[in-house]
Amino acid sequence: MSFRVRSAPGPSRRRPPGRPLFWRVRREEGRRRDVRQRDVRKWDMRRQEVRREEGRRRDVRQRDVRRRDVPLRRVRPVAGRLRPGRPLFWRVRPWSVAVLLCVLLLAGYFLLPLHHFGPHRPTASWAVFVGALGAVAGLLVWQIRDVLLERSTARPGFVIPVLMMVSVHIFAAGYFALSRYPGEMSGLETRLDALYFTMVTLTTVGYGDVVATGQTARIVVVLQLVYGLVFLTAAGAALSTQLRGMLGTRAAQRDSASLQRESTSRR
Repeated sequence: MSFRVRSAPGPSRRRPPGRPLFWRVRREEGRRRDVRQRDVRKWDMRRQEVRREEGRRRDVRQRDVRRRDVPLRRVRPVAGRLRPGRPLFWRVRPWSVAVLLCVLLLAGYFLLPLHHFGPHRPTASWAVFVGALGAVAGLLVWQIRDVLLERSTARPGFVIPVLMMVSVHIFAAGYFALSRYPGEMSGLETRLDALYFTMVTLTTVGYGDVVATGQTARIVVVLQLVYGLVFLTAAGAALSTQLRGMLGTRAAQRDSASLQRESTSRR
């Protein structure tokens, strides 16, 4: 007689207690809710990152605007070292360099050995005079062209006044050398007299105390009048144009910066 033992049903065959369909629905809803919440958290983190990035960019733009509005200050050394910033050449203002060069030109005019030029060396004297005037005229034309073409590398406010001073000293040196010729200049004895006569001729005042009596001296006076009318007048006009453009650009920058500040404050 044989007995057959019936095995107990395994866990896979057992039915879960309770209502299986209800729990499956609850579990599926919970899984979907978790997925939705995870997606919402991801989008919230993405929005926060975008807002932080926009805030950083806005701060950078505002800082650049403030840097453009704040005038450049002279950097002073601290404890034997220079503060970080622009190079040393850019820390010196151009107008101070121009004033220093004009003072050096004036000192050089009174210290240069002009007695080497005169009637004993007429060829060298005229060659130096004409060559110096031609070089200054070429540099003035170069600066005028840069102003007309609106090149950003042009610095007419620094170069043009120095070139004008150089041309005045060249004519003064020429008159002083002509005074050593007999019968050319009347009332001109010193270098200061030559500089005085040059300025009087340049401004077309004509007091009459210093007079060009010789033909050569009168030719040089006519040359100075034409030179001043053509080159110096054009250079002065270019300089005024550049200055007006710079002032207009700064005013536009201030207006744009104020508008940006108002827009940011409203936000």
